[in-house]
Amino acid sequence: PQGLPLKPSSTLYERARGWLNENYAALDDEDQQADRNLPVDTEFPDGPSRRHIDILIVTSHDLDTVGELRFTPGRVLHTSRLRVQELMAQAPSPSEAVKDVSGLRRIFCGNAAFVHGGRPAYNYGPPPALFHSALAKLDYHLSHLDEKWDELTIDADFLYDVHRFIDKSLAIYDSEDIRLQELKDIIDSLAGPGGEPQVILFEGAKPDIMWYHPCLSMIQENINEFGIGGDAFVEAVVSYARVVGSNAFTRRRQTLTNHPAVVIGLMGHFIEFGSVVSIGGDVYYGRSYSQKLYLGFHGHKDVLRLAKAFRAVQLATKSIRDFHTSLATHRPLGVSIEHLFPSPTPLDGTPLPVLAFKCRLSRTGRRYIHPRNEDEVRSAMYIATLQVPAASGAVESSSVGTSVEVVVKFTARYGVAAHELLAKQGLAPILYACRPVLGDLYMVVMEFVSGKTAWNMIESCEQIPHPVWADVQKAIEALHEKDLVFGDLRLPNIMCVPTESGGMRAKLVDFDWAGIHGKDRYPTTMNAQLKDWAPGMDRYEIMLKDHDRQMLEKLPFSSA
Repeated sequence: PQGLPLKPSSTLYERARGWLNENYAALDDEDQQADRNLPVDTEFPDGPSRRHIDILIVTSHDLDTVGELRFTPGRVLHTSRLRVQELMAQAPSPSEAVKDVSGLRRIFCGNAAFVHGGRPAYNYGPPPALFHSALAKLDYHLSHLDEKWDELTIDADFLYDVHRFIDKSLAIYDSEDIRLQELKDIIDSLAGPGGEPQVILFEGAKPDIMWYHPCLSMIQENINEFGIGGDAFVEAVVSYARVVGSNAFTRRRQTLTNHPAVVIGLMGHFIEFGSVVSIGGDVYYGRSYSQKLYLGFHGHKDVLRLAKAFRAVQLATKSIRDFHTSLATHRPLGVSIEHLFPSPTPLDGTPLPVLAFKCRLSRTGRRYIHPRNEDEVRSAMYIATLQVPAASGAVESSSVGTSVEVVVKFTARYGVAAHELLAKQGLAPILYACRPVLGDLYMVVMEFVSGKTAWNMIESCEQIPHPVWADVQKAIEALHEKDLVFGDLRLPNIMCVPTESGGMRAKLVDFDWAGIHGKDRYPTTMNAQLKDWAPGMDRYEIMLKDHDRQMLEKLPFSSA
């Protein structure tokens, strides 16, 4: 093994295990494999002796037990490539995927599901906007087309092309091929200068339109009529998955990017815009804007909105091409897996905390890279390290300037005031940051707390000591004094944290619902079927302190 010192022999076993994790991807490289027909001293010229070699037999399970070494870049990328090969071997072609229900089930359902965008209802994951600034800005522009944007300037010629595009899209064609032939040149023009639309046959995919120079930046599929022939947007996403999962594409692009791309689906008089990324073999997509094409009494507004949408696409594809050009000329040293993690874009333009992501985190506390079930696909929580700045007031002076392990969470709603209040009293993890990011989400950075949830302890038949109950009661009282309601006081949101003296205390986690008494409301998506809720707690009902008190009384250790 290149770069593996043989001395001292007392620690060779541990070093060899570490080397295997760091160089896991190279194990499939034929140039790195020994030739059984050659003499031993030819293959091992630097071995301990010409008559003696050490053979270390390691299984995949052994490597999994090396703790965080299982997240080393070489092994993660190797696992990702194997996962892509496995998923693509089972995946239908893009047209088969949208032809009937069985095709949709193959891409959306079960263990072989690799496309995640909200079908079925809970098959979704972190939005593409979190992974690249070009997609974040595209999503923001498409979600705010009625606002005035200096960067979305349009001229008379561009409006003419958009008008012509709508006119031709509304025509009735005998076949999908004829429709594509009539529209292709206009779409190429509207997508913007600087790219090269190409028709390339990849393994199992031949997209109608694909911008592929110097990288994949946009992919589009057409279906002749809306409601006849499937979903063009989903077909484009599956085409994308086939392209980035192909051997030819992998050889060209390696594994330094999550392949951000714009997706367009056109079905007769209906058009959709969105984005897509590939994370370790799983494809996450989002639909940002759709429009029914029309040139009637309100044709002026329809042409203007669609023109702004196409201009936003131009900006996004240019940004993606610039990113890949920069990546080609400034390749990072060594192997990196940064592209598997979010790279959020701040809403207000001010810099976000500098984080080094390590892995994803499930609600049950499992650390992972590749999800193994639907719950892990959905999770938008990560483990990272944060360099605590000298000016930070969130921590004690002894921690300033040090690197700390943190939980990073992306959520649409967060009770910052409630979290900060309890963190100051040691009744919640330290809150380092809560910042709005593009994608209409908050990025929450908090202390990682070692311990078990009260739910885990009860499931393990462990006794919860009285100080935990006392801390929970103290936390709720502290919130109520400031007219705040926690809202979701259940066992999974109570962390039981061991103390240095051998005892155990409590910290509340998950402040997504926390709000102001008598003003804020429970989410419309709360699971009202659970029997845990106090009377009055229901979808979109006003949050009250009394709800917390009744939930407190329901806790199984409240009488301790």
